[in-house]
Amino acid sequence: MSKSDDQQPSNQAFEAANSTNVDDAVGRALNDFRLRAKLTIRALSERAGVSSAMISRIENGQVSPSLSTLQALSNALDLPMINLFQHTINAVDVTHVKAGAGMISRRHSKGNSHDFQILGYHKRQDIRFEPLLITLSKDDISDAQHLYHQNGCQFVYVLEGELYYHYGDSTYHLLTGDSLSFDTAGAHRIGELLSPTVKLLVVFAQRL
Repeated sequence: MSKSDDQQPSNQAFEAANSTNVDDAVGRALNDFRLRAKLTIRALSERAGVSSAMISRIENGQVSPSLSTLQALSNALDLPMINLFQHTINAVDVTHVKAGAGMISRRHSKGNSHDFQILGYHKRQDIRFEPLLITLSKDDISDAQHLYHQNGCQFVYVLEGELYYHYGDSTYHLLTGDSLSFDTAGAHRIGELLSPTVKLLVVFAQRL
């Protein structure tokens, strides 16, 4: 018997065990998300176009579902398909930034130059997440600055100062403690600063 023949049964056994573990993990995740959505198996079946029997078998780890089936189920639950594999992830990144730390940079764009501090950065297959601490002065901003359009959502919290923030056809007067959140597909930019300096906590999230 060759070496490769001798190894084949153990390799097949490993692959079978690994497949079973993935099936169990996907089933557990599907059950978690279905219950969070307060859906019965029948209700999810009607939404996804997947039989109730198949959903039950998936949740019990009794079948390896096709990608098209998983896509239909994730669409019905309104979540990225990768979320159904959350229990298969063995490692995640954690960023701890001490007070006053974080990478400091200066951004230059049309009509807008400002200092910012990167407080963290995470990128997975399905999402990008970036919190920034931005410091502005009146000399940094002009009316000729660039309008931003992005694919994602943004949260702006005023730590210190007063300013106008433009989004679409609206202008928002923001004071210390105020916040603004919006879909970044709409045109947006920082407007006039009404105090000598402004400090903002900006969190940007984007589905990839």
